This record gives sequence, structure tokens and C-alpha cells, in this order.
Amino acid sequence: MLRKELRIQLTEEIFQQFQIEGERYYGKKISAKVLRSDAQKSKFAVLVPKGLDKRATKRNKLRRLAFEVIGKFYIKIKRGRLVLFQVHDLSLEDKDVELLLNKVGLLSNE
Repeated sequence: MLRKELRIQLTEEIFQQFQIEGERYYGKKISAKVLRSDAQKSKFAVLVPKGLDKRATKRNKLRRLAFEVIGKFYIKIKRGRLVLFQVHDLSLEDKDVELLLNKVGLLSNE
């Protein structure tokens, strides 16, 4: 699980900044918007729209899954990024998040 200090508290201003300036990357079931940051650590947020499922328990399960995968690979993730993941499919699996992390280029080869 990803520690709370490594998560982004999405405000309207930060969300708009992602919409305007964020680099977009797409996977089959999840997408990402990435901003560069001066911070020493990378931070993450995961959005699961209510349109996917009305039940908060299902949406929270997907959020936890994504945060768990990010936490597992956090040691390899490059520093100084703000990343907003948006889930597009209820059948999201951990390999989908891992593939998108590789596609975005966040995982270092060290």
C-alpha cells in the first residue's frame, strides 16, 4: 500500500493543472496524466469515476489495487513527478497498472 504522504490530495486547482499541463498516456483500462515537480518524491492520485459503478466499495477496491501496485514498485519509480491515474474499466488488474507505469517511463532500470 502506498503511504499517505505519497498521495496527492486533489483540489480543483491541482486537477485543472493536470488537465491543462499534464502529459497524457493511455492503457486499455487505465490512463495517466503526468506533471513534473520540484519535489524530492513522486506523488500519486487515482480516480475511479462514479459512472463505472455506483457502489463506493467497488470504486475503492480499484483505488486500493492501483495504490498497492504503485507502492510495490515505488522504490523503482523516478522522483519529481505528480501522477494522476484514471480507471476506465472495472476489470482492472495489477498488470494493467504495471504496464502503464512502464509505458509512462516512470520505472527506472536500476
